[in-house]
Amino acid sequence: MILPAAHFGRDGLVAVALVSQGMAASGRSLRELAGELPSYCMVKVKLERSDEPERAAGRLRIAFGSHHLDSADGLRFDRGDEWVHVRASEPNRWCG
Repeated sequence: MILPAAHFGRDGLVAVALVSQGMAASGRSLRELAGELPSYCMVKVKLERSDEPERAAGRLRIAFGSHHLDSADGLRFDRGDEWVHVRASEPNRWCG
């Protein structure tokens, strides 16, 4: 859960607090609340990055020309209820 009013990082305790608040305010169970939420699927694919990131970015801008572009953190193209987010990351940066 990211709550910009608190901060822009992922925060599990904020998520627990908001879910608890929703349960208390509605008097419904977690299962009841969750049953009303839409089902989404996240697909993550990591590809070898190009030796020429500027050219790759240019090709993406052309390929997704009909989408809105947000370049605050990589390239995020969105249109309606679909979006794709592309950004470079260092190999083995998040190992665990």
